[in-house]
Amino acid sequence: MKMTKFRSHHLNNIHFVTTATFQRLPIFKNEFACEIFVNVLEELRGVHKLKVPGYVLMPDHVHMLLNPLDVKIGVIMRKLKGKTGRLIVDWIKANGRRDSLANLSIKHRTNRQDFAVWQKDYSSIDISSAKFFAQKLNYIHKNPVVAGLCAEPGDWKYSSFKAYQPHETGDVPFEIDQKPLWNHLEIEEFFGDRDNSEVSV
Repeated sequence: MKMTKFRSHHLNNIHFVTTATFQRLPIFKNEFACEIFVNVLEELRGVHKLKVPGYVLMPDHVHMLLNPLDVKIGVIMRKLKGKTGRLIVDWIKANGRRDSLANLSIKHRTNRQDFAVWQKDYSSIDISSAKFFAQKLNYIHKNPVVAGLCAEPGDWKYSSFKAYQPHETGDVPFEIDQKPLWNHLEIEEFFGDRDNSEVSV
């Protein structure tokens, strides 16, 4: 997967991000791997000023809508892929899954890493309008249906679709941010008196 070059460095910018697993292996058919992913994503949202208004975990790739305020999207992706990769490999080792571990083995290493969970690159496209955002969120929610994995978007557990529907706390794996943009008060609170003339809200 080649990295798409449609990424600005403006504040309050929603990114449509896609990243795939190593050799397109169906790593996220395993629910434990899915739980690792959503837990790390939640952890990053606690560490950084990060809004996550949409996501879907497919067996061999992930789509997300992300709006980081305090760091660039590359920092979020590096941390997300790095920690989820380590935890998934550790879980595979702990459970003695030699076949799975062999599939993740890097045959021609360029660093000290022996195993890979993710492809190196990712794609990130800036969301330029409310209409474009709605299109991408709809694409995310329909992805499992189009792939023939389920009949309706609500049938797929690891997706933001159900989080947009009425539900009880704990009924979805990950609570999303239904307001995808940071408002002026949130920005001023975080940045103080810093010049926010380029911020679009």
